[in-house]
Amino acid sequence: MHPWLQKRGVQNALLILGTAAIAYAMVYVDVMARAREAFRQGERYTRWHENIDDKKRFYEEKFLREKGKLEKKKEQNKISQEDYEQDLEILQFDREQALNDSSIKYAYQWYKDTYELFSPPESRWVREARFLAPAAKERWRDELRSKNIPFEEYMLDLEAGETADTLMVTSTQSRRKASRWTEILRSTGIPCNLYDAEANGRLAQEGLKLIVPRDQFWRAHEVLSQEPK
Repeated sequence: MHPWLQKRGVQNALLILGTAAIAYAMVYVDVMARAREAFRQGERYTRWHENIDDKKRFYEEKFLREKGKLEKKKEQNKISQEDYEQDLEILQFDREQALNDSSIKYAYQWYKDTYELFSPPESRWVREARFLAPAAKERWRDELRSKNIPFEEYMLDLEAGETADTLMVTSTQSRRKASRWTEILRSTGIPCNLYDAEANGRLAQEGLKLIVPRDQFWRAHEVLSQEPK
């Protein structure tokens, strides 16, 4: 062992650095895991938006499991008939409420949570969620319109940088990617501006936002879908 490594001060410093490195690694892994789980929840709700039968099947199975537990408690005289009926009514209400809730609304919120709550680091789930969240919100708008449900933009979590005539199509923490994507959109005839969230006093996690005209949103989304995230 090198003589300087035998010094008490050096050993204490190395111990502190080692402990800090381990703590950082644990936090890093935990945040990555949370980002992955939030993203998967977003994917689940997106699938349910596209296939309502999968959603019905999930909540029906959940209802039957919970109902079975209630019946077992009643058989074991752990709850009265009255309590059983009340709890069953609550389970039925929860099932119907879940089925009636907008799946794409929850998909949007899970995707947004992925990059606002669980970054840094800019994991692959965070990068993908940045692209999918705006599309999910636009589908949520379409759903509200199709059901003739009136809404104002502030009700849908209006992004800083958006206006009455523009929408965010995606965001990134990479200035290089933001510049390249902006050039790609402009080269296809889609006007695009960059909004720097952090420079405007917003959360750093919001990143650099690509803002396009509302009527060009899906065209811009399609163009960028071909680009690596």
